[in-house]
Parts: sequence; C-alpha cells; structure tokens
Amino acid sequence: AMAEMAVHQDTAIQALENALRVRPRSFAARMSLGMFFHQLARFYSEASAEAERSRQSNDRVSLLRQQAFHHRVKSSDHLQEAIKLYPGQAHARYYAARAGEEGAPGTDARAQYAEALRLSDLAALERLVRLELSHWQKARALLALDRGGEARSMLESVSCPDSAPEP
Repeated sequence: AMAEMAVHQDTAIQALENALRVRPRSFAARMSLGMFFHQLARFYSEASAEAERSRQSNDRVSLLRQQAFHHRVKSSDHLQEAIKLYPGQAHARYYAARAGEEGAPGTDARAQYAEALRLSDLAALERLVRLELSHWQKARALLALDRGGEARSMLESVSCPDSAPEP
C-alpha cells in the first residue's frame, strides 16, 4: 500500500509542479502544493506513530519521521510563497499556522493565526465570503491564541443562532 501511495503522491506532486512551471506566480498552484504537502506530512507522521506502536524497526520509524519532516518543510515553503503572492488571503495564513504548529521550521504559528483572523474579519466586512475562514477554522485559530471563550461563543452562536448575542 505504501509503494502505491508513493506513486500516486509523486504523480500529484509532478502535476502541481508542472502547473507552476506554466504559471510560476499561480497562487492556486502554490496553495494546492502547500496543502498537499501538509496532508502528506500528517500522513507520514501518523504512519511513523503507528510503526512505533507496532514495534517496527527503528530505521522504518526514522524514515517515516524524516519523510514527515521533509513534507512539512515543503508545505511551509509553498505556503510562504503563496502568502508572498497574495498577502491578504486568510487561508494561506491559516494553513501556514497549521504547518508551524505541527513543526514546520521558521513559521510563527501564533502570528499567522492572528493575521488569518484579522484578514478573515476584513473579508467579512467587505462581504467577500470566499476569503473568510470557516467557523471551525476561526475557532481553531482562536484556541491557538488562547482565546477559548471567544471560540466557544462563536461556535455556540453558529450552532444555536437564536441564542446568539446581539451584534
């Protein structure tokens, strides 16, 4: 299963990198690569934890951890490039924060979460719904910023709109 996954992974990466060769300043391609590498990093992190639990060889566990770290770095690199291309996009900041939280080097997760929330709020003021973070993304960012009360209130107002406080 792992070998088959590697073939599909390489094919997807190649397709997205080809898109970047055609349009090097493509925000969508950068975001897609960043998010894809983020998912790969999570996959390999979970695989290394499972390999460790099942007492597989230390070499196997180490290889899986190295792959997770490599994909985390690649994710962070592509997301930082996406941010440079479109600095006002909250989603790029949010996913960069997620990558930082999970160990991507050189990423200040708290600063990225704070900026993602700020940009999402600005998008809401302008009624640019596609640029806003989802309620779950906002809640996660608020929790990461030690603002759990705000996250709870927001989620309660979404799940029970009649009990939401007046604006």
